[in-house]
Amino acid sequence: MTLDEAIRIKELTGDEFLATDPDDCGEADRLSIEALKRVKWHKDQHERGYYELLPGETEE
Repeated sequence: MTLDEAIRIKELTGDEFLATDPDDCGEADRLSIEALKRVKWHKDQHERGYYELLPGETEE
């Protein structure tokens, strides 16, 4: 699954989401988790303030 496809699936709501294959939803979830882990790893490699917070992210 590509990042673009995972993003598309994660942004679905309502009937469109309900019509999505559960396996695709699971794969998009797994890819989302891996992407967040990679963002965290990159943030941990740099001093604080190097990156802006993600929308909805809080500091500790």
